[in-house]
Order: sequence, then C-alpha cells, then structure tokens
Amino acid sequence: MTTFTDIAPTIAKLLRLLASDKPGELVASVHAMRRVLGSAELDLHDLANVVEFSAGREAPQVASTIADNDDAREMIRCCRECSDLLSAKELAFVRSMARWRGEPTKRQRAWLSSLYERCMKGEHAC
Repeated sequence: MTTFTDIAPTIAKLLRLLASDKPGELVASVHAMRRVLGSAELDLHDLANVVEFSAGREAPQVASTIADNDDAREMIRCCRECSDLLSAKELAFVRSMARWRGEPTKRQRAWLSSLYERCMKGEHAC
C-alpha cells in the first residue's frame, strides 16, 4: 500500500505548481494532486490535516540552490533575525525562501533584497 511518505515529494511538486499564473496549470495540478492522494487512499482533507498539524513545527532547513548562494543565505538569515520589522506575509515569504528549491525568480530576488535592505536600515542591522 502506498503511504503519504511515498507520495510526499510528488505532492510537494504539485503544491508548488499552484503558484503558477497559468489557469490550466492550476487546474491540472489540483487534478493530479487528487489522483496522487487517491493512490494512497487519501484526499485533500488528509493533506489539509498534514499541513495543519505540522504548522506548529518549524520547517527543517533543506539544501537548495538559494542556500548555496552565500549572499542569499545571508539575506535570509538577516531577515529572520529582524522578523519584528516584517509583516506576517513578508516573514512567510522569507521562510519559504529558506526552503526554496531551485533558482528564485527575479521577483523573488527583488523582494528578498528589498526586505534585506529594510532590515539593514533598521535597529537590528545584521
């Protein structure tokens, strides 16, 4: 029998596709996610439970392309240290970038840089 652990990498990829600006990719991702979950006799409610119950734990740091970039890693570290200067949305973005796999987009780099600059100007200068 297939378990959630077996399908977790595929589910993670499909969840990331939900960030697409192409409606067709969004719909295809949801349908694929439902099929993959179904293969483990799970559904979207089970996935929501995993997210909800794991939300209390800090996500582990993973090796990624952005983490290999010393400048980006430093920006992320600094932004996390001055989290009181960031909104909840900005802090969620910084946390997601710490876990990001692959090359960040231009918009992601620009946003991370602007947050870093704000932190450097703040009282917590890293």
